[in-house]
Amino acid sequence: MIKDVIKQTNTLYKENFYKLLSNLIFAVFVYSLIYQMWDHYTTVVEDHGLAISLIANIFLAVMEAIITLTATNILLKNSPFQSINSKVVFIYLFTFAYISIAVLFGLLVLIIPGLFVLSSSMVVQIYILNNGCNPLQAIDNSIELLRGNLIKITISMFCVYVPVGFFILVLAYISEMSGGLYNIFSFISEILIQITTTFYLAAFTVAVYNYCSQHNQALKAQPSAAGTPQSGAP
Repeated sequence: MIKDVIKQTNTLYKENFYKLLSNLIFAVFVYSLIYQMWDHYTTVVEDHGLAISLIANIFLAVMEAIITLTATNILLKNSPFQSINSKVVFIYLFTFAYISIAVLFGLLVLIIPGLFVLSSSMVVQIYILNNGCNPLQAIDNSIELLRGNLIKITISMFCVYVPVGFFILVLAYISEMSGGLYNIFSFISEILIQITTTFYLAAFTVAVYNYCSQHNQALKAQPSAAGTPQSGAP
């Protein structure tokens, strides 16, 4: 499974990269610009106020959600902005916050439960987009789909997240060393992080969903196939 999921992730990313870029370049550009400006502002101005901080972080979270959901739609072969509205974005953000708290708690108590919570809730955004599920329904559906493959999914997650995390750290370090907001590389590096890591992780999510859906359908078909008499059998 691990090899198949990573192979499908790479295929989805390569085949859809230009479509992802053409549909999301403006959103990525705006997100990266606001992120850099906010980062610079908080560095220069120590007392920037709770209200401004809240507004900026909400805006960035909404933009990140729109980028992730749109990328997922494209990789699912849906219309880019199908089902994406304020309600869906809110449900996605609420679900993400709920899962983040559960993962954090699991990591603090025992590391392994936190990892299993993260891996078992990987495809919630797909159920939010395709089925209009609320947060708890999306999480339940994700757990049901991925049940039986959690160990392999967790290993696959490590194989993908560790290189992606290292790539982000390298770009962030180079950006920090190169002079911040007014250095062009700092801005470009933020765009690169979005169009590589966000797109690739969306491809990984869809690859896991596709693999587990096909695997579960094959398992459900086996009993009926086994119980169906062959042609000519008494």
